[in-house]
Amino acid sequence: MVTISRGDVVLCDLNPVVGTEQAGVRPVVILQIDRANAVSPHTIIVPFTTKIRRA
Repeated sequence: MVTISRGDVVLCDLNPVVGTEQAGVRPVVILQIDRANAVSPHTIIVPFTTKIRRA
C-alpha cells in the first residue's frame, strides 16, 4: 500500500464519472489531513489541469 500525505501530487484515475466531472487519469493534490488518510478508505482530493492557459 502506498502512503500518501497532505500536499502530495499524484496521478489518479477519476473514472467512472457522473455528469460533467473530470474523467481519466489526472494529477490531483491531496487535501485531507494525514491522520484521516491513514484510517479512511476515502481521501479528499482536488484535480487540476495539465494544460497551460495563455493570457
